[in-house]
Amino acid sequence: MAHIRFSAGSPSVRTTTAGVPPPGRSTPTRAGPRTVAVARRCTEIGLFAFAMLLVLRTWLLEGLVTPIRVAGPSMAETLKGPHCRIRCSDCGFDFAVGANQLREDRSARCPNCRFLIPDVGPLEVRPGDRLLIDKLTLALRPPRRWEVVVFRCPRRASQYCIKRIVGLPGETVQIVKGEVLVNGRRVRKSLSQFRKMAILVHDTRFRHGAQRQRPWPWQATGETGWRSTGAGFRYVPDASRQTPEKTRQVEWLEFQYRSGSPAKPPDAGPILVSDDYGYNQSLSRPLQEVNDLLLVCRVKVSGAGELYLRAATADRLFEARLQPAAGSGQLYADGNLVDQLVDREPFLGGPQLLEWTTIDGTCRLVVDGRLLLGYTPAERAGDARRRGTTAVATGKTAEPVAVSSLWPLGIGAVNVEVETANLQVYRDVYYTKLRTAAGRDRVKAVQLGDDEYFVLGDNSPVSLDSRQVGKGSLVPADWLLGRPLIRP
Repeated sequence: MAHIRFSAGSPSVRTTTAGVPPPGRSTPTRAGPRTVAVARRCTEIGLFAFAMLLVLRTWLLEGLVTPIRVAGPSMAETLKGPHCRIRCSDCGFDFAVGANQLREDRSARCPNCRFLIPDVGPLEVRPGDRLLIDKLTLALRPPRRWEVVVFRCPRRASQYCIKRIVGLPGETVQIVKGEVLVNGRRVRKSLSQFRKMAILVHDTRFRHGAQRQRPWPWQATGETGWRSTGAGFRYVPDASRQTPEKTRQVEWLEFQYRSGSPAKPPDAGPILVSDDYGYNQSLSRPLQEVNDLLLVCRVKVSGAGELYLRAATADRLFEARLQPAAGSGQLYADGNLVDQLVDREPFLGGPQLLEWTTIDGTCRLVVDGRLLLGYTPAERAGDARRRGTTAVATGKTAEPVAVSSLWPLGIGAVNVEVETANLQVYRDVYYTKLRTAAGRDRVKAVQLGDDEYFVLGDNSPVSLDSRQVGKGSLVPADWLLGRPLIRP
């Protein structure tokens, strides 16, 4: 680090005595010792501040003086480039759309309620997110998987790029059915990592209005005790329906997701959540099904009955059977017991935050930040997904059903009162296929060198990243600059 040395000597002022000045002339003003000292001190402070600014920019933070803003859509919604804000005229949900992703006819589809807004009207283009670049962290340690980094663009060193680290030096990386495989095995994210990149699918705080074109996503199956309460749902057992044959009948509230495509009828059967982006309004492409979901809601349970949670993926059914008053619960995968909670403290007795998630083949139940039940399957290199049948709780016994016939999420109850509020469903990023220079799908894995990183954008359909083959698709270690910090 360069040091700046300041002189401690005081400048001397030489004067001559010439008697009284002639009329019409003024006596020259002489700077006193105090004035000179103040001026010297101000100069020293200014030089020191300038030196510290250079140090901060070079070693610690960049972007304090010269603004650094996101210019492209590849990291939306985590980091947004120039964009417009649109408020749905039906449910009131506010969402961002890329400034260059607006439709020519000025229409937009709400990503929350799927309502097609016929005319969004005049819109203000907002600048991209302003960033500070934290240079210190990556100077002390190498970047970690799923961490967002800023680096010099390999194709144009004068520009900065921002992406998410996926592959580390020496690894082989492959993308299969939207998921990242490293050295032939699926990479799994922690719940905290997933939260940072999760994409909102639906939020019950924004209700459909009179213009709704599709049914409300959360629907009770058959005649049940589930009733809407505005931003949530309440279940009260009905004694008139509790016959000896139906005493253990699970009454379900299901997330009946509907496609955003006008070509798919509203009464179409169960489908998995798609990888649609509200940010990419003008982009036309085939949508892919997404299996990795997160349900977040506030839950209160009263009584000695059972609360059920269900998650159906493309290849597996997860079901949690909880006895909150007894502090116990069981987690099933394809009808097999994989985890259980026994004789713990009662939970969900007051409104508590519940997170029910299926991420990268795992399943977790977290209440107020505490993991209650979890399952991570053993996985061999090259394992492929499958569709099949499994067991689902429909009554006293578990009956085999086709996984593909179930809706992706469900909340069930038996002889217990349940209050839910603020139900939010999130999905994971679905990474579209690797592409060759000729635009064909790339199947082979990418081998990284000892100083190379594989990076991807969160807005996968429009991101230019390491999926593109050729010079500059991988990031050398010495091109990394730091981590982005959003500046208000």
